[in-house]
Amino acid sequence: MDVDYDGQTAFDAAANGDFPLVVLLWGMAMAVQPKPVDLLSARDKHGNTLAHYAAAGGTDTLDTMHFLMQQMQASGREKMLMDARNDAEETPFIRAAHVGSLRLADTLLRTGFVDLMAQDKQGNTAAHHAAAQGHLWMLHFLLEAEQRQKIAASSAQQPVQPTTLGGYCHKRRNVLHYACMSGYKPMVQYLMTRGFEGKEADADGTTCLDVVKQRSLGSLQDLLTDKVKASDPPTHMRKTRGIVAVLHGVEVVFLSVWFRLAFFCPTDPGTIASYEADVKMMLEQAARAETPDATKFCRTCLVMKPIRSKHCSQCGVCIARLDHHCAWINRCVGYGNHRSFFVFLLLHFTVLVVYAVLAVLVLADATHDLHAERVKSEGSSSTSNDDNLSAMDVWIEIPSLVSKHLLVIMVLLWAVMAFGAITMMVNQHVNNIEQNLTINEQMNWRRYAYLTQPSSKDKSDGGKQSDTASAESTLSNPFDRGFRKNIAEFFFHSGNAAVDYRQVFALPLRDSEIVSPVGSTAMSPSTENADLSDVV
Repeated sequence: MDVDYDGQTAFDAAANGDFPLVVLLWGMAMAVQPKPVDLLSARDKHGNTLAHYAAAGGTDTLDTMHFLMQQMQASGREKMLMDARNDAEETPFIRAAHVGSLRLADTLLRTGFVDLMAQDKQGNTAAHHAAAQGHLWMLHFLLEAEQRQKIAASSAQQPVQPTTLGGYCHKRRNVLHYACMSGYKPMVQYLMTRGFEGKEADADGTTCLDVVKQRSLGSLQDLLTDKVKASDPPTHMRKTRGIVAVLHGVEVVFLSVWFRLAFFCPTDPGTIASYEADVKMMLEQAARAETPDATKFCRTCLVMKPIRSKHCSQCGVCIARLDHHCAWINRCVGYGNHRSFFVFLLLHFTVLVVYAVLAVLVLADATHDLHAERVKSEGSSSTSNDDNLSAMDVWIEIPSLVSKHLLVIMVLLWAVMAFGAITMMVNQHVNNIEQNLTINEQMNWRRYAYLTQPSSKDKSDGGKQSDTASAESTLSNPFDRGFRKNIAEFFFHSGNAAVDYRQVFALPLRDSEIVSPVGSTAMSPSTENADLSDVV
C-alpha cells in the first residue's frame, strides 16, 4: 500500500480506530492517477484486509467498519469482502471475536454476509477464539446467536447439523477445551452450566480434565470433577488455617487479646455476595450486544461493585467499603468487621501498656535486688538509699539483668515497639473515622475520581487539564457528613445514621446526606475510576 499520511497507512488507522485518518487516506487513494488505489481489496503481508484491521481494533468503535461496509455496498463486493479470509483463513468476524469486540461482531453479524461458524486453518470458529482469549461476554453472544440461528432454521424446516454449540476444530476440540486452556474459571463455570462435559475427549484422546491436570489448575479440576458446583460463585473466602488459632492459644501471655481475636477472625468483612443476580444481568446485556461496564463490575468475582468497594487479591473476593487487608488477622477489614477491628486495636493497645508497665516494675524490683546482693557480697558500707539508685548503680546491674531476666527485657522491648506501631494505627483509624475515610482511600485517593477535585489553578484556567493535574488535585471526600454523623455511621449499622455500603452504588451529593439508604438495591452509576489492581 503506497498511500500514507505522516507514516500512517490505512491499515494503521483502521487498527487504531482513527476514523478521520481512514477517511483522509481513502480520499488520497481515490485521487491517485491514472488509476485510483483500491483500499478495499488491499492486503498486508499476512493477507489481512482493512476489514480485518477494523474488526481487530482494540477500541470496539463502529465508525470505521460502517464506512468500509458502505464502500463495499457501493462497489457491489459486500458479500465477497465482508467474509474475506487472510492467510490463516480468519475472517474479520473471527478477528473481532478474538479481541472481544462485541459491538463490532454484532454489526458484522447483522449484515447477513458473515458465516457465524466460519473456521480458520486449524478449524477454530469465532467461539473457539473467544474462549481461548477469555472473552466471556463475546462467547455468550456467539453461542446465543448460534442457538437462534438453529431455532430459526428448524422453524423453517431447513436441515440443521447436529453439533455442539461453538463447533469443533480439526483436533475435535470444543469451546470448553479452549476455556480450560485459558484457565479462566468463570468461563469454565459458564460452559459447565450450559451442559458442556469435561470428560469429552479430543482427537488425541485428551479431555478437559487432562488439560487442567497438566496445567496444575486445581480449582478447575474440582469444578470438572463436580467437587464444586458450577453454579457457585467463582471465588470464595479463604479459610483461616487452624494452626493460626493454635499458635495464639499457646501464647498464654496474650490470652486476653487472643479471646478477642478468636471471635473476630471468622467474621465476614463485608463480602459482596450478589454473584447470581449480577452475572445474570450481565449475561443478558451481553446477549443484547451490550458490553458490561468494566469500571462497575469485578472481572474475577463477576459481581457489580458498590462504590468504595475493592477486590482483595489475598482473600480472593470483593469487599464492601474495604479499609485494608490485614496480614495480622489474615483477613480483610471492611464494612462487616471494621468496628470489631477497631475495638481489637484498642484492646491490644491497652494490653501493651499493661505489659510494658509490668515489665518495668519487674525489672525495677530485680535491679534493686541485684544491687542489694552486690553490695552485700562486696561487703560495702555504702549508705545509699536502695529506693533511689543512681544512674551508675543501674548501669552496673545491666549485665546481670540481661543474664537473669532476658525474657522480661525482650517483652519490654517488644511491648515498646509494638506500642509505637499500634499507637500510629489507632491514631490513623481515629482520624479516618472522624473524616469517614478508609485506609485504602486515604492512601490511594488520587486513583478515585470521587475523592479528587481540581486545584484552584485548574479552576482559574476554565477547567482545562494540565500535565500536572493529577499531582495538583486535592482530596475532597463526599462521604464526610460531619464529626457526629461520621462517628454514628461507623459505630452503628442500624438506625438513621447507618449506611449499608454493600448496596451503595451512587455518590452522595456534595454537602448532603448519602442518598442510598440501608437496604437500597438501586444501581446508579458511580464515578469511580477503574482500578487495574481490581482485575485479576
